[in-house]
Amino acid sequence: MTEVQHQPAVLIVDDDPNLCKSLARILKLDGYRIDVANSAAEALDRESWSDYFAILLDRKLPDSNSIELLHEIKELAADAAVLVITGYADLESTLEAIRMGAEDYLLKPIDPDHLRARLHGFAEMQRNRDEIRERDAQMEFMIDNLPAGAAYVDRNTGVIRVNRRVEELTGYSAAELADHDAWFRALFQERADEYRQAYESVRERGFARPRLVDMRTRGGREFIAEFSGYLYDHHEVWLITDVTERQRYE
Repeated sequence: MTEVQHQPAVLIVDDDPNLCKSLARILKLDGYRIDVANSAAEALDRESWSDYFAILLDRKLPDSNSIELLHEIKELAADAAVLVITGYADLESTLEAIRMGAEDYLLKPIDPDHLRARLHGFAEMQRNRDEIRERDAQMEFMIDNLPAGAAYVDRNTGVIRVNRRVEELTGYSAAELADHDAWFRALFQERADEYRQAYESVRERGFARPRLVDMRTRGGREFIAEFSGYLYDHHEVWLITDVTERQRYE
């Protein structure tokens, strides 16, 4: 990857070439990559929307205006902060754009220091979002590749999220094990009510120790699983390990 691709990018959409050049010259001093479009059609004619952390959008364009264009831009670049460039006379329409999703507006003539400060804040927000996404991806990778099956349970909603190992153990997809009813019905079948009552009883006592349970895969194969549960306020974590061979050996 080149150094240019690492640069945070700003898209300027304005039909005034001199204003675009002036803003580009100022913003390049802060290390941003600057792309320019002089019309709505030119702005939409691109595929690199995920590059932009900020978009400067002129209130009036030859072939559109900020209200009409804003909805499309928000769909194409959901994370980008949109700042509407406007004159004082258009302030009421600009406020309408903000109600539709624009983050802020810039009054002409644009104050360079104010603009740079606003973009610095948006760039920092983008960096924080990227770091959170990277950590989430790392955590998801780690959980998916655990040797044991793992499930996250939201006690308020009953939603269950499972890792890849649970899918491999059971033959069911995560969507098919998405809540308590689906979980017990799929894995315990005719004994679903019995096992659910036992689970609720054990949970009330705080999952004191691991327990052995008989489970059944989608294909009907029975296996012995060691189940460990952990309580965290309104959440639970379950760990499931296939111990069939160990139990047979013992």
